[in-house]
Amino acid sequence: MNKWNTIKSLLENKDFEGLQDILHDEYLYLRETTLSYKDEMVSSIKKI
Repeated sequence: MNKWNTIKSLLENKDFEGLQDILHDEYLYLRETTLSYKDEMVSSIKKI
C-alpha cells in the first residue's frame, strides 16, 4: 500500500493517532494562505 492509500485508510477509519504517527515531525500543511503544523491539521480533520 502506498502512503496516499495508507493516509486515506487512516482517515476513513478515523485513526487520527495513526495519522499523526506517520506524518513527519516537521510536517506542515498548506491551508488556504497559512501553514499549519501536523497536530493542528489532525485536530481540524477530527472536527469534520
